[in-house]
Amino acid sequence: MDYTKGKWISEYHNGSWKIKSGEKTIGEIYLSPELENDEDEANAQLICAAPDLLEAVRLYLTIISDEGCIPDFEQIELDDIMRGAFKKAAEGR
Repeated sequence: MDYTKGKWISEYHNGSWKIKSGEKTIGEIYLSPELENDEDEANAQLICAAPDLLEAVRLYLTIISDEGCIPDFEQIELDDIMRGAFKKAAEGR
């Protein structure tokens, strides 16, 4: 199954968070009366990080499958990718 490629961002517009890649709207989060707006925004950030998180896991599994462990020279690259994906999910950056 394919997903929309490209950088995913969230934009607040008219009472909802739109998840976009370029000009294409991928999804929309309508503000929930039960949640604080900060929680809705955090949910939008987590959704936007999904491709980065998927790529980090894919890279990890590929390295483990190919090497049986993570060699030192690949550990640095993997660490950077995983930390970046986590930061995007947690902080929206």
